[in-house]
Amino acid sequence: GFKGLDQKLDYVRKGDNIVFRVLNLEYFRFFAKQFVIQAIEDQRDIHYIRFGEHKPMLKNLGNVFVHQLDPNEGFESFSVQIYKIATEAKKGSLFIFDNISILSDYWNTDLMLQNFINVSCPIFTRVQGITLIPLRRGAHSYDCINQIRESTQIFLDVFYADNHYYLTPLKVENRYNAQMFLTHRIDEDL
Repeated sequence: GFKGLDQKLDYVRKGDNIVFRVLNLEYFRFFAKQFVIQAIEDQRDIHYIRFGEHKPMLKNLGNVFVHQLDPNEGFESFSVQIYKIATEAKKGSLFIFDNISILSDYWNTDLMLQNFINVSCPIFTRVQGITLIPLRRGAHSYDCINQIRESTQIFLDVFYADNHYYLTPLKVENRYNAQMFLTHRIDEDL
């Protein structure tokens, strides 16, 4: 999606679970759109895991599949449905989640959110998917954020200021370059 960013992160790889910590879901949409465009160009399937009450990020169209889930059915049912979606999808698919922070509201605890990430991320890694997961800044305990960061391959802090997006990688697993963990301003030609 962003060639300069790809180089700074040493490229997104099959099996990567990428968490975007954002203040506003629109910040996540900006990045997710670039991944969707690239996935369409690469003729990969795109699975949108929809459970929020906000405006949908994607619609069923072509190789885009929208999976409407109800977190009110509980952690176990929700996790089983995620497992089925991941394992029945084509290898190398792109998976995009609604804001997972709202799952804490449904399940009444950050611990269940941590457990969900601990259970689901390895599944997406096994099916060699690329998974995009937005997380609301300031909504979770330090322990929750730390556990989520441990379970994902890439954890990004995203900001918006002065008409630009800024991204700070807090974790990029099994990769390193001298500029990787600096804050990067995201421009069209980054």
